[in-house]
Amino acid sequence: RNPHAVLARADVFVLPSRYEGFPNALVEAMALGRPCIATRCATGPEEILDDGLTGLLVPVDDEGALGRSVVRLLRDPAFRERLGDAARERAAAYDAPAIVQKFEAFFRQTIESGG
Repeated sequence: RNPHAVLARADVFVLPSRYEGFPNALVEAMALGRPCIATRCATGPEEILDDGLTGLLVPVDDEGALGRSVVRLLRDPAFRERLGDAARERAAAYDAPAIVQKFEAFFRQTIESGG
C-alpha cells in the first residue's frame, strides 16, 4: 500500500527502461537516499543522474553492465552510501518548492520581457 516504505528499505533502486519521459519513480528513490542505477534512455535518467556521482547509468539493453553495476553497489557499502546521499541532494532540485520557484521565475521573466 505504501511503496515508499518498501523502497526505503531497498539497498539499490534499478530502473532498466528502454524509454522514459520524466521517471518519477527514479526521483522518488533518490529523495529517499537510495543509490540508483538506470539505463541511458534518450530522455529521462541521463538528464537527472550524474553518472558515478548521483547514480549509475548503463547502456539500454546491456544486461551485463546492469548486473555489474548492481553487484558493484551491493559489494561496496561506502560507495552505495555516497551515491545515496548525493542522490538525495540532487532530488531536492525536483521537490515542490524548488519547482514552484522555477515556475515563478519563468513567469516573472516572461512578463518582464513582454512575452
